[in-house]
Amino acid sequence: MIVGVSDRMITVGDVQLEPYVSKVFPLTSSIFLLTAGESSINAEIVTGSKQAVAARLKTDESWMTVEEAARMVAKQVRVYLMRVGDEQHLEPLGLTRQSFLQVPNQKTDWWQNTFNQLFAVDTGSDLIVAGVDETGAHVWKIDGKGKVWCHDPAGYAAAGIGQRHAEAQFQADLHHADRDFAQAVVLTYKAKKKAEVAPGVGRIFTDVSVVMGLGGYTPLGWEPDILFLETLYRSFAVAEEELINKHHDEIQKQFQAMAQRTRGGSDDQTPPPSVSPSPSASPSPSASASPERPNGEGDD
Repeated sequence: MIVGVSDRMITVGDVQLEPYVSKVFPLTSSIFLLTAGESSINAEIVTGSKQAVAARLKTDESWMTVEEAARMVAKQVRVYLMRVGDEQHLEPLGLTRQSFLQVPNQKTDWWQNTFNQLFAVDTGSDLIVAGVDETGAHVWKIDGKGKVWCHDPAGYAAAGIGQRHAEAQFQADLHHADRDFAQAVVLTYKAKKKAEVAPGVGRIFTDVSVVMGLGGYTPLGWEPDILFLETLYRSFAVAEEELINKHHDEIQKQFQAMAQRTRGGSDDQTPPPSVSPSPSASPSPSASASPERPNGEGDD
């Protein structure tokens, strides 16, 4: 079993908005794709990925592995990078990638700079492919260069502006791949809510998708499923606040006692003698007035 949670904030150029459009895309009945980054770029990658998956299933109806789906998505990222690189750096020169690589003198600064520019193109997107296949539940991540990373050992992956906040929640709760499913669902939802403190993470909508076995992809609706998780999350926050309030006086007394023990059992807050000037010590004549400074001015 596996669970995915996403906001609906999208980026279009230098504008961010939160429309009524999901960023979770089912690839098969057991595997889904989550996107983060420039929406126009991701739209192209998602479309290509769906077409690649459909073409594969048309000729081979066996259960697709999550890794296979992830590598199909990664290939679409690289296809995008090649197309954009060619359009920006080769087509204005009347070149194709093949003709560029066949340039006789490849040691010139121009050739090397163009080569570097081709491979500097980056989608700026992070994509997560998660699901269940015949070997179990898996989660993979694809970066803006089309590199693929398996996150099975950690048991989770996060992407986007709120990535670090979500990861911190998983790490603080010591999440692992074999965790109970009910605990994992609540923790994943909690991680998304914690990520909302980051600017650019959507707060209006939250999409939750689960895969409970082969062919079990299910997007949850706001009522009653996600509303239930939201109510549960808020009840945890209220319970934590009530617990602190209940033990408020006890906590304060405990730390006051600790502070008193640190001062040696005395209420006197005078600094210890090692850092206090000795009351019996009198300033020396050289300290009050030096020959070089007749007015008795000390060093800065």
